[in-house]
Amino acid sequence: MARKQVTHALWLEWLKAIEQDIYGMHADRLYWRETVRIVRANPRIPEPGYVMDWITRMYVSHVGSGIRRQMEESPKVVSLRRLLSSMRSHPSLLSRKAFVKAWCAADENDDFEVACATSAFDDYAAEGTDHINRKLINDDITLLANTGRKVKNFVDVQVAHYAE
Repeated sequence: MARKQVTHALWLEWLKAIEQDIYGMHADRLYWRETVRIVRANPRIPEPGYVMDWITRMYVSHVGSGIRRQMEESPKVVSLRRLLSSMRSHPSLLSRKAFVKAWCAADENDDFEVACATSAFDDYAAEGTDHINRKLINDDITLLANTGRKVKNFVDVQVAHYAE
């Protein structure tokens, strides 16, 4: 299977999948917390009990695997890590022009919106250029790796594989 050419449209496609995955994890967190609240508020339900243990294991496994999935670097997957790496390799694809156009989709002739978008892009632009700053992307990749490392290691050992 040939690799898709990296384009702004491809990034948007990936971003939709990443967004759906992350929103799903947030929703699962809400459902899990609400279930825990209901169980704790009801003295007739034994806590933790087998059912709550099962629900908790499913939640931890599912969300942990989701975090691990977003850290994946393989060229065969869509993940936040891969999107950031692609952006780092092709920073000119996210240009000031594309950013302003997306921001002002309703009215590209609205001077106020164009000024707001241009100013917002300045926070992400490499100095003296009209594209995003690779250093900021590197910082995001490092942050993702550092914050997700413990979860990834837990999932690798406790969920995906059994360690000896």
